[in-house]
Amino acid sequence: GVNLTYTQSTPITLAAPNTANYSPILAGSRTLVLKRTADTNTVVATIGFTVTGGQDQTIYATGGAGASAIGNYITTDDNALSATQARVRVVHLSPTAGAVDVFVTAPGADLAAATPTLSNVTVRSASAYLAVNPGIYQVRVVPAGTPPAGRAAAVAINVASLALVANTVRTIVAADNNVGGAPLRAFVLLDR
Repeated sequence: GVNLTYTQSTPITLAAPNTANYSPILAGSRTLVLKRTADTNTVVATIGFTVTGGQDQTIYATGGAGASAIGNYITTDDNALSATQARVRVVHLSPTAGAVDVFVTAPGADLAAATPTLSNVTVRSASAYLAVNPGIYQVRVVPAGTPPAGRAAAVAINVASLALVANTVRTIVAADNNVGGAPLRAFVLLDR
């Protein structure tokens, strides 16, 4: 990837024809080296990982705010498709948020009456994939265990309108602001 900014992924951000969601890499032990765009002689992180044949993985660069060290979180991705449903998961990478409950609802649904779709999701974890019917959804994140009456006021992350179509896979990433801390944010990766 080249000139990546916060929330961007590669290789999808590369110019055509290199806009695939994943880069093919030979199986075995590999190293990802992150360098500054402004000075490519400056290495900001070196991340070791292992590639297994036929497996999709995502490497998230984490940290770096306030001169903290850059770390990583690696997920194994299941990009199996469903002809009738969309598949979506949440990767929680916001240390500021702490453990959270995630609600995937119709837009504007009353959180006081809703049941968390995912409960007590801890930082640096990935949920299981959820199979959902095609449609428009609202994804809201509140601190874990927030009482029903207080949920609407406690929303820390809000994806107001997420269109999910059949035969696709998406990852919603919960993250801190680009300089760390609040306001918290989410971004959606187009896995497949």
